[in-house]
Order: sequence, then C-alpha cells, then structure tokens
Amino acid sequence: MSLILPTSIVRHWFAGDSYSVDNTPSGGVFTYVTKAPGNKHYEEVMAWIAAGNVAEPEFTAAEMLENKRRNKIDQIVSEGVRRISAVIPELDSLNKISVVAALWPVLDNPGANSDFARARDIYVYARNLVNFAKTATDTQLDSFDPPTDPNWPT
Repeated sequence: MSLILPTSIVRHWFAGDSYSVDNTPSGGVFTYVTKAPGNKHYEEVMAWIAAGNVAEPEFTAAEMLENKRRNKIDQIVSEGVRRISAVIPELDSLNKISVVAALWPVLDNPGANSDFARARDIYVYARNLVNFAKTATDTQLDSFDPPTDPNWPT
C-alpha cells in the first residue's frame, strides 16, 4: 500500500528518527515512517521531498523556545533544591522548601538562624531566575547554566 502524500503536510517527528505523514486529504490520519533506507514508505517520503515539497518541523520556533524555557526552569529548581538541602538537609524537596518559604514573611526574625537566612536567599534567587527564564530569549537561555552560575547566594 502506498502512502497518500499531500502537498504540504509531512512533519518531521521524534527528533529526526521518523516522519509523521498525514494520509488523508482532509487531514487527521497519520502514519509514522521510520527513517531507514530500504523502508518503502521512507523512500516515498524522500521522493516527495525530492520533488520540491518541504517537511514541516516537529515543533514551531515558539514551541521550541517554550520547551527550552521549561527545561531551564527545571534546571533552576533542581539546582535551588540541591543548594538549599546542602545548607539545611531536611529541606530536600521543593514541597518542603515551599512550605518553609511561605512562613518566612510571617516570622519575627527569619534571619536569626544563618542557615535559614542562606536558604531563604537561595530560594529568592532561584524564584527570580525562574521568572527570568519564563520570558528569556533563546540566546539568553543558551548563555545561562544554573549549576555553574556564579551569582548564587553563598
């Protein structure tokens, strides 16, 4: 059985391992074609591309930027938790840290214990980095590595 190759809907899929081909003129029925020489359907896709058609990327530029932002935020949170738990071992999860962080504003003197003050400073820095990452450009995200950032509070 041959694939019905439309004029514009072939999407690159799975980071280069296969193509997703819409098999219907109206759209919505997809076949996943593995990139493998000798695969009949893969050869059909290659012929379709050779005829001047263009395979669409798996993600749009906006989707790729959003994915990069989410990954960077995950790195920031992981690094923040790692640094806080190094100061106060009991605060070894984001959940525990969030509970304690919610209490800092209502404590009479949150800086009385220097370890808690350090943990609070790390938390605030991580929270600010997350806010930065939510709107950062692709270049800004590429230039920032949370584990090696020298600006973390010590």
